[in-house]
Amino acid sequence: MDDGRQTGPAPNRMIRARACLDRGDLAGARDLARKAQAHNPARPGPAILLARIETMAGRPEAAVSILTDFIGAQGSTPDLRRHLAEALFASGAFDEALGHLAPALGEGAGTVRDFMAGARIAFAQGDLPRAAHWAEEAARAAPDNPAPVRLIARIACADADPPARLRALESAMTDPQGLFHARLALAGLLNNLGRSDEAFEVARRITPAEGDDAQTLALSGMFDQCGRHDEARAALRRIGADGPHAAARLLDGALAGTLSPQDARAGIAALGPQADLFAQALAIHATPPAARGAMNDAALRARVGAVLGLRYRTVTDYLRPDPGAAAPLVSIVAPLHRREDEETLVQQILRQDYGNAEVVVAINGPGFDADALAARLRAGGGLRRVEVLDLPVTAMLPVALDAAIAVCRGAYIAKFDADDLYQERYLSRMVRFMIANRAAICGKPQIFMHFESMGCTALTAFGGRSWQRLSRDHLRVGSGSSMVFTRDLALALRFDPRFVRGEDRGFQARAIAAGHRILLAPPFDHVACRRAQKGRHVWRIGDTHLLAGALGEVPLIAGSADEADAVLAGITAAL
Repeated sequence: MDDGRQTGPAPNRMIRARACLDRGDLAGARDLARKAQAHNPARPGPAILLARIETMAGRPEAAVSILTDFIGAQGSTPDLRRHLAEALFASGAFDEALGHLAPALGEGAGTVRDFMAGARIAFAQGDLPRAAHWAEEAARAAPDNPAPVRLIARIACADADPPARLRALESAMTDPQGLFHARLALAGLLNNLGRSDEAFEVARRITPAEGDDAQTLALSGMFDQCGRHDEARAALRRIGADGPHAAARLLDGALAGTLSPQDARAGIAALGPQADLFAQALAIHATPPAARGAMNDAALRARVGAVLGLRYRTVTDYLRPDPGAAAPLVSIVAPLHRREDEETLVQQILRQDYGNAEVVVAINGPGFDADALAARLRAGGGLRRVEVLDLPVTAMLPVALDAAIAVCRGAYIAKFDADDLYQERYLSRMVRFMIANRAAICGKPQIFMHFESMGCTALTAFGGRSWQRLSRDHLRVGSGSSMVFTRDLALALRFDPRFVRGEDRGFQARAIAAGHRILLAPPFDHVACRRAQKGRHVWRIGDTHLLAGALGEVPLIAGSADEADAVLAGITAAL
């Protein structure tokens, strides 16, 4: 039995169905997949795609029915059993899902996807040892695949001793590429725990595969996160001069002042279309700041709008939420560490159009007047309640968040970062999107990120390229700067005080592990701001590395963060 990849009308419909799926058009994808199935009902490809569509639409029971009916009519294969297990997992039938995977997992003959599916199910059941075992089996089966190692890292984050499992995996693996991914994950975990010196010692012993510029770029990013910027730059200089990642080295040289903008632009131009995003960034960087906003002409706005419209226009329950939907009390929690971020935070809170909100600010930095800040927020009107907590300067982000959540009264909690921009409809859209999809937590796997050092804003991917509504059968999480979650979830899980950084994304991973539904929203209404001085950020990765993760099909927006905010507001309104 094959997978339906034949010539003729059916595969054309399958290709078009997958294209619809990529841009979020579930209805269009479903219609094309059904036509492909009607054309040749014996082939499994359309049935598998239909099941995936139903799962993404929040109807995993329908996915189970589609696959069960197909297997009953055409017979089973290991691939179909795995897809059925994944659909059962999405519907909450964990034991039944594992039953379909048992033959492959028990005989040790499973594929990487089998072991990964088993690990995800065990993780969602809270069975961390079994989840780690199957994830390690997946890593051994495909040592050059980073996905199993990332899963092990996530499992370790939910364990009592996060680095222990990664150290065990590192010692058990012998393949150089596998060691690269395991050690990089271990370094990242140690760094998130605040043990940056240990993280650097792990990272500096990593040797990227010869000629693998992607690994070299990733290692450079880890050095950056450990605060070893000279080592990060030295690693970038080892990237090949004509490969797909050479543009990152050239852009970094221009930002650091070690390469003239003219030489950098000439070098990037010679690389061709593969360096388009870096070429745009360098062109914007070389333009005087006062003139950058003029680069967002009508043609550029139309290009950005066309891409975003194609990708997100179908997300109607986010872009145009039901105005008659319930409006429960929402608590905005906002840790505030730097005095210079206070004005931005106040503006973002007071501009929200959601009519039933309170705010709890947790100050954990010097130089603030808590009473004056509270008075400003109350004077803005529209907030049900304002409370400002004055915490010790030593209180880290997880402690500040837990302290704020403890005094919240809202059914939903929205985390605001003090230096980011949140447009007027951000809160109302996120909350009503959650209510419409019955989710316990909502984040954004892609966010618009403003780079002050380059004077531009890009659509950056944090949790994969897909924004689609993902249920607990996936482990993809969103950016930590854009999170809304229920108060019950926050009180049950709490934030982990051991983590100095990365705990907002870790919180999402633990929510999935506890069996909660996570919703991934499109990237509108929020601009995360990366200041030129990285000392202002807990997360210290360099701008060059972040830009490498941007989505190249969406053009960069030139100018300040406020100019990007205005461009995006206009485009969103047009959608």
